[in-house]
Amino acid sequence: MGHNPEFEKTFKIFRKFVFLVGLDVFSNNWKPNFWACIAIFTIPALCQLAINFIGIMVACCQLDAIKLMLAKFNDMLTDPSASEELLTEELNEIIRLHSLIKSYMSKYQDKFGFFFIFVFLAVAIIVGMCLNVVASNAMSSSAFLMLSVVSTGFLYCSIGTYLLVINDGLVNAIYDIDWYMLLISNQKQVIFFLANAQPDASFHAYFFTLDLSTFVQIMKASFSYYSLLN
Repeated sequence: MGHNPEFEKTFKIFRKFVFLVGLDVFSNNWKPNFWACIAIFTIPALCQLAINFIGIMVACCQLDAIKLMLAKFNDMLTDPSASEELLTEELNEIIRLHSLIKSYMSKYQDKFGFFFIFVFLAVAIIVGMCLNVVASNAMSSSAFLMLSVVSTGFLYCSIGTYLLVINDGLVNAIYDIDWYMLLISNQKQVIFFLANAQPDASFHAYFFTLDLSTFVQIMKASFSYYSLLN
C-alpha cells in the first residue's frame, strides 16, 4: 500500500498538537510536556484569578468605604453645626451607595457564577488525578500542578471569606451609630438599611458559597475521587 502524503502531513500536525497540550500518545513513554502544561493551563488560570480578585476586591473596598462614611456620619451626629437636613442628605447618600454596591455584586454574580462552579469542579478533578500520580512519585511534575491548582482554589475561597468578614463589619458599623439621636423618619431608614445589609454579601457557584468551608469540601471531594481511582 503506497504512502498518502496528505495523510502523513495531517498525522504530523495532529501529533505536534497532541504533544503541545502535554502528552505524546504516539511514543512508548507517555511523558507530559511540563512547560506546555504550565503555559496552556496555569497562566490563563492565574490571569482569570487576577481578574476575579480585582472584581471581588472592588466590592470589599466599596463596603469599607461605606464603613468610613458611617463613622463620619456618626461624628456629624455629635456636631451641633450639622443640621437635620444635612444629616438626612448624608444618610440618603450612604444608603444609595450601598444599594449600588449590592447591584454591582448581583451583576457580577450573574456573569461569573457559572465560571466559579467550573473552577471548583476543575480543582476537585485535577487534584484527585494528581494525587494518584504523586502517591507513587512525590517528585513528579504533577505535584507542582496540584499545588498551583490547590492554591488557585484556596485564593478564590479566601477572597470570598474576606468579603463575608467585611460585610459583617458593615452590619456592626450600622448598629454602632448613635441612631437614637436621629429623627424618627431617619431612624426608620437606618432600620431598613440594617436589614438590607444583614444578608451575607457573598458570591456563589450556584450550589456552593465562595468561602473556606467550600474549599474544605472540594479537598474532601478530591480525596474521595483519588480513593475511587485506587
